Amino acid sequence: MTAKTRFIAKSAVVLFLGAGVLIASGPAYGGGTGNVVHNCYGQWWNTASAQKCSVAGASRRGQYYSRTTCSAEPADREIWVGRDVGDSRTEPLSDCLFSATYVHTSFS
Repeated sequence: MTAKTRFIAKSAVVLFLGAGVLIASGPAYGGGTGNVVHNCYGQWWNTASAQKCSVAGASRRGQYYSRTTCSAEPADREIWVGRDVGDSRTEPLSDCLFSATYVHTSFS
């Protein structure tokens, strides 16, 4: 093997391993807040999610439904929470296996 060939081979290995590190160490922490319905909303981070309301609590009495979208999984996570006006408790949803990507909340 010539010096030039060894240099090219080593460079290829370094680039290959470097690409693997970038893929393996992709965004480990992500999260956000979903849509707001009568002061209540869904929030997600990593694999977890929850239905929450602002400090003032729910502005309408009724059923609040939140659905967490889980990546690379056949089923999402969902919860129905009955709330009175002013209810501001946090209700967790079951964790996703890989990652939670969004929480949509609706009211009925």
